Amino acid sequence: MATITGEKVPLGKLFADEFFFTIPDYQRPYSWKKENCDQLFDDLDNADKEKEYFFGTIILQEVEKIGNGRKYDIIDGQQRITTIQILFSVIRDLVDNAEYKKNTQELIYQAPNRMKNIPERVRLETKEKALFKNYIQTENKTKDIASMVIENDSHLNIKVAVETFHEKLSTYSQTKLEKFAGFLSQNCIVVYVSTESFDDAYRLFVVTNDRGLQLRRIDILKAQNLDPATIKDVEERKEYSKKWEDMEGDLGSEEFEQLFFYIRTIETKEKASEDLLKEFTSLVFKTNKINRGKDFIEYVEEYKKIYLKLFIDQNIYKNDKTNFVKFSNLINIMIDNIKSSEWIPSLLFYFKKFNENEFPQFLSMFENKFVGDWVNGLSLGKRNSNTYSILREIEKSTTPSQLFKSDVFDFNAERFKSNIIASDFYTEPYSKYILAKLDYMIGENSTQRKIIASSIEHVLPQNPKANSDWNKTFTVEEKEKWTNHISNLVLLSKRKNSSASNLDFKDKKDKYLCERITDLPSSMKVLKYDEWNPIILKEREFEILKLFNLSSI
Repeated sequence: MATITGEKVPLGKLFADEFFFTIPDYQRPYSWKKENCDQLFDDLDNADKEKEYFFGTIILQEVEKIGNGRKYDIIDGQQRITTIQILFSVIRDLVDNAEYKKNTQELIYQAPNRMKNIPERVRLETKEKALFKNYIQTENKTKDIASMVIENDSHLNIKVAVETFHEKLSTYSQTKLEKFAGFLSQNCIVVYVSTESFDDAYRLFVVTNDRGLQLRRIDILKAQNLDPATIKDVEERKEYSKKWEDMEGDLGSEEFEQLFFYIRTIETKEKASEDLLKEFTSLVFKTNKINRGKDFIEYVEEYKKIYLKLFIDQNIYKNDKTNFVKFSNLINIMIDNIKSSEWIPSLLFYFKKFNENEFPQFLSMFENKFVGDWVNGLSLGKRNSNTYSILREIEKSTTPSQLFKSDVFDFNAERFKSNIIASDFYTEPYSKYILAKLDYMIGENSTQRKIIASSIEHVLPQNPKANSDWNKTFTVEEKEKWTNHISNLVLLSKRKNSSASNLDFKDKKDKYLCERITDLPSSMKVLKYDEWNPIILKEREFEILKLFNLSSI
């Protein structure tokens, strides 16, 4: 292990002669929002100015000697360091005292010093070099921030940070501003930890993360795959860094991070046993399933495109309306009504291997199996195990037809039948999904649509009034059997109105259901009935079983 050094220093020393910093290509662009800048400034503003203020720990990799100084890549802390540089630039442009202005600028820009063998150089090289030079590292330019051309989210975030600090510091007197600058320079303390080894720096990063700081595993994966030892060419590293950032921009941070969990499942085809980063290292990279660097980033990019195609844009079968509508409508039901996401990797993996070839049949068989296991009460662990079996079968199969002959899609149909027509169906977690699936099956699926269901309504109320016709039509035993039965339930597209839900059938249908079940085919069938009784409920049960191909079981 390379030598690791660490020291507690004030910001005034961190941005002094011997320190120069670079934000490497693999790091995220500047992403702090206004609320982050507000919180930082308020914390500094309210701090006891006579005491030390701990600004946190930063992790550095020493990459180059510059005269008597050193240049470091910032491994962790780049958002905070960038924000502090922005704050210093605003102070520089607002303070009148020439000495304070000069001293603050020295924390941002190093003029050449031949005696100390220090060249002309900025203290921080960011990913937004031109913008940072024009508006942050050049004196008096933060005042021109309104004219800045915004090309991306990072530019916008820098502009907002400058405006936020200008707004807050504009209320300061010159005396208070000078004291605040001195406090930042002398009393704001940073602990820096540095090493010459990239691997050691990232071990420190992981340890810091394991202790609870909000550092993302995918940032470490990004760094590992853009490591100069992995992608040696500088221009290629920039190209692949941009690929990564574009992918995160396309999906958004949360969904992009989730994509790595799906990929982990696809590659390992087993239950997670370790941290995401450790599993990629031990089960993917070390086994040579995927090579680090360009191969891995291109691999992630391929899955990103599939994820967009299936779940965001739904851009398959555009020239085949029947298949497109069936696919889109069923996918929307699954997205909207299945809270877990363990079903997604199987669809991604199938599409990567077989593309659109027989995808509707796979989706139908997979959905039947997945929902069948759910309805049949299999534990989450057993359901996940069954999806891993499907992933392994996809990997083994050379054609879709070979896959479809596998028994991995089998489930207990008799048990499924008894569960969906059970008297307590309403209380089950899958009830809304099954009702939405009924609407999907009854609908013609001639147009793309989403089944928007706000809630489930009982036609026969759960607590009918004592003098209502419901108590004449249904015995106590019949109410017990049918009230929470699937035949008695409809989806509402508008919110409930409990004051009207106990009306007798004709009034309830005309005054309540008509306006709350629009565009829900299964629910709208209720409106054709003139009465509601056990015979009709039994008929509906038979119709439902026919739709699920269960009437003969």
